[in-house]
Amino acid sequence: MKTIFTSLLTFFLVSLAWAATPGQELQKILNSVETIQANFTQKNYAGSKSGNKVIRSSQGTLAIKKPGKFRWDITSPSKVSMISNGKLVWIYDKNLKQATVKKVSKNSDTSPVMVLSNRIRLLGNYFHVWQKNGWYYLNPKYGNDDLKQVQLKFNGNRLSKMWIFDKLGQRSYLQFSNVRINQKLADGQFNFRPPKGVDIIR
Repeated sequence: MKTIFTSLLTFFLVSLAWAATPGQELQKILNSVETIQANFTQKNYAGSKSGNKVIRSSQGTLAIKKPGKFRWDITSPSKVSMISNGKLVWIYDKNLKQATVKKVSKNSDTSPVMVLSNRIRLLGNYFHVWQKNGWYYLNPKYGNDDLKQVQLKFNGNRLSKMWIFDKLGQRSYLQFSNVRINQKLADGQFNFRPPKGVDIIR
């Protein structure tokens, strides 16, 4: 009996030692996904003093291909696209006929879209991660002037909901539908060529 008890205790202690942390669990989910396509709806809220007042609603589509490629298209009520081939990020406002371009930098590693679009091997180097009620909470450790917290919820390894909190108290809630993962995506859709007549801001 003592031998059985000792074996069970040893197994229990070893299991505790190898139990995955929330950061490791989230990293495993993210690393299992190479491409994502989805529709999204987004609601933006002002600072905490405004309560639950929605200041802007939008909807659109999302495409991600690792490492580093993504396309975020707002289709309603305005038409704005954020597109990256992993080296440059373009933000194109079709109504204003204006495009902003910048290089992808290390400081952008903690933005939500960068977390989703890269192979994150050491998530714990960038974030404090914990889990509660099926949500993963990510707080940047350093290097981000705007982002305060990201909250992610998955259905299996499919992203279903996301909250983004900035340091000014503004919040964005996103809900994803028609989520498709690990399907082939052409690289061409992650390259952007400004149409003629568009003002470019560098």
